[in-house]
Amino acid sequence: MLYLNDNFKIIKLQNTDVGLDLNRGQYFIINDVAKFILNAINSKKILNKKQIVVELLDQYSIDEETIEKDVDEFLNTMIDKGWINEKV
Repeated sequence: MLYLNDNFKIIKLQNTDVGLDLNRGQYFIINDVAKFILNAINSKKILNKKQIVVELLDQYSIDEETIEKDVDEFLNTMIDKGWINEKV
Protein backbone atom coordinates (compact mmCIF):
# COMPACT_ATOMS: atom_id res chain seq x y z
CA MET A 1 0.00 0.00 0.00
CA LEU A 2 1.29 3.44 -0.93
CA TYR A 3 0.83 6.50 1.26
CA LEU A 4 2.10 10.07 1.48
CA ASN A 5 4.29 10.93 4.45
CA ASP A 6 3.11 13.64 6.82
CA ASN A 7 6.08 15.82 5.82
CA PHE A 8 4.85 16.05 2.21
CA LYS A 9 1.93 18.21 1.11
CA ILE A 10 0.36 19.21 -2.19
CA ILE A 11 -0.45 22.92 -2.27
CA LYS A 12 -1.44 25.60 -4.78
CA LEU A 13 1.10 28.37 -5.24
CA GLN A 14 0.08 31.15 -7.63
CA ASN A 15 -2.31 28.83 -9.53
CA THR A 16 0.35 26.12 -9.83
CA ASP A 17 0.25 22.74 -8.08
CA VAL A 18 3.33 22.24 -5.95
CA GLY A 19 4.71 19.38 -3.89
CA LEU A 20 6.14 20.66 -0.61
CA ASP A 21 8.62 18.91 1.70
CA LEU A 22 7.86 20.48 5.08
CA ASN A 23 11.04 19.12 6.72
CA ARG A 24 13.48 20.45 4.13
CA GLY A 25 11.53 23.46 2.91
CA GLN A 26 11.88 22.16 -0.65
CA TYR A 27 9.16 22.37 -3.26
CA PHE A 28 8.67 21.41 -6.88
CA ILE A 29 6.01 21.96 -9.51
CA ILE A 30 3.92 18.88 -10.21
CA ASN A 31 2.29 18.17 -13.56
CA ASP A 32 -1.22 16.82 -14.06
CA VAL A 33 -0.15 13.16 -14.04
CA ALA A 34 1.89 13.56 -10.85
CA LYS A 35 -1.01 15.43 -9.25
CA PHE A 36 -3.40 12.63 -10.23
CA ILE A 37 -1.09 9.98 -8.76
CA LEU A 38 -0.42 11.89 -5.53
CA ASN A 39 -4.08 12.80 -4.97
CA ALA A 40 -5.17 9.22 -5.63
CA ILE A 41 -2.59 7.88 -3.17
CA ASN A 42 -3.54 10.51 -0.59
CA SER A 43 -7.26 9.74 -0.89
CA LYS A 44 -6.57 5.98 -0.64
CA LYS A 45 -8.26 5.39 -4.01
CA ILE A 46 -5.07 3.83 -5.34
CA LEU A 47 -3.12 1.45 -3.18
CA ASN A 48 -0.38 0.13 -5.45
CA LYS A 49 1.62 0.69 -8.64
CA LYS A 50 -0.52 -1.63 -10.75
CA GLN A 51 -3.65 0.38 -9.96
CA ILE A 52 -1.85 3.58 -10.96
CA VAL A 53 -0.83 2.05 -14.30
CA VAL A 54 -4.39 0.82 -15.00
CA GLU A 55 -5.89 4.24 -14.22
CA LEU A 56 -3.35 6.05 -16.41
CA LEU A 57 -3.92 3.60 -19.28
CA ASP A 58 -7.62 4.50 -19.12
CA GLN A 59 -6.88 8.22 -19.28
CA TYR A 60 -3.97 8.55 -21.69
CA SER A 61 -3.07 7.18 -25.12
CA ILE A 62 0.30 5.81 -24.05
CA ASP A 63 1.50 2.23 -24.19
CA GLU A 64 1.61 0.21 -20.97
CA GLU A 65 5.40 -0.27 -21.05
CA THR A 66 6.02 3.48 -21.14
CA ILE A 67 3.52 4.17 -18.37
CA GLU A 68 5.03 1.43 -16.17
CA LYS A 69 8.52 2.83 -16.69
CA ASP A 70 7.45 6.40 -15.94
CA VAL A 71 5.40 5.38 -12.87
CA ASP A 72 8.33 3.32 -11.54
CA GLU A 73 10.68 6.26 -11.99
CA PHE A 74 8.26 8.70 -10.33
CA LEU A 75 7.46 6.43 -7.37
CA ASN A 76 11.11 5.52 -6.83
CA THR A 77 12.06 9.21 -6.75
CA MET A 78 9.24 9.97 -4.31
CA ILE A 79 10.22 7.02 -2.09
CA ASP A 80 13.94 7.93 -2.20
CA LYS A 81 13.09 11.49 -1.11
CA GLY A 82 10.97 10.12 1.74
CA TRP A 83 7.74 11.66 0.44
CA ILE A 84 5.95 8.37 -0.23
CA ASN A 85 6.18 5.12 1.71
CA GLU A 86 5.09 1.68 0.72
CA LYS A 87 3.66 -0.78 3.25
CA VAL A 88 3.72 -4.44 2.31
